[in-house]
Amino acid sequence: MDALKISNAGISRLTESLDSGERGEKASPDFAKTMAEALARIDQSQVAAEQQAKGVAAGEGNLVEAMLALSRADLSLRFAVAVRNKALEAYQEIMRLQV
Repeated sequence: MDALKISNAGISRLTESLDSGERGEKASPDFAKTMAEALARIDQSQVAAEQQAKGVAAGEGNLVEAMLALSRADLSLRFAVAVRNKALEAYQEIMRLQV
């Protein structure tokens, strides 16, 4: 659920930045901060999932909770990669338009 909250908040802020840019306004300078915070949360979910997996391997902890944490971490990382790919595609398209 945390990864979903992160992604929804990030998408909302990205949409607001893009909307303001379409109107000719200066895009929000918080975009970089938003992305950095999202990446920090993704890293935290990866670390938490790894700790839970190690706990299960050591015979401690709950297997179901560890699998859920690993799934959340995987989903959040996949989302971050998809956002990065889309941003890169947009950048490349803008560069093609300027030539």
